[in-house]
Amino acid sequence: MAGYPTASSDLERREHDGTYGVKKVAVFGNDGSNMVQLATNSDGELKVNLETADIEIGAVEIKNGTDDTRAVVNSDGSLKVTPTMAKKITVVGTTVYVAQAPIGTAQATAGWQCKKIATAAGTTTITWADGNANFDNVATDLTVLTYS
Repeated sequence: MAGYPTASSDLERREHDGTYGVKKVAVFGNDGSNMVQLATNSDGELKVNLETADIEIGAVEIKNGTDDTRAVVNSDGSLKVTPTMAKKITVVGTTVYVAQAPIGTAQATAGWQCKKIATAAGTTTITWADGNANFDNVATDLTVLTYS
């Protein structure tokens, strides 16, 4: 191989620096078209110059946790969020009723998850319609459901 040192050539003759037990080894790399000896410091450590302008992240994927659905990122770098749930909020005094269901669910359909958020004497309590967080309630009047 032209241009490469051989074990019996220059590399072997230059491998010792005159100190017993210390072996010098030349490290070579490719600059794209030629083999070149890489620069090292006096301790034999490889010298590397890294410019941050050279580092780019080509792509970052944000995926759904259960399948390979990818999130959409807008041109300004913000995450595009597509609502998947309809919400209904009713406020009575210091009590807030919140219901949510998949978009398109009619309020009279038993497909809503309903919760009651009540604040009294500095304490906030959250209870669920029917005592659970299931999507099995109607949302026509959130105040008449039984919460526990």
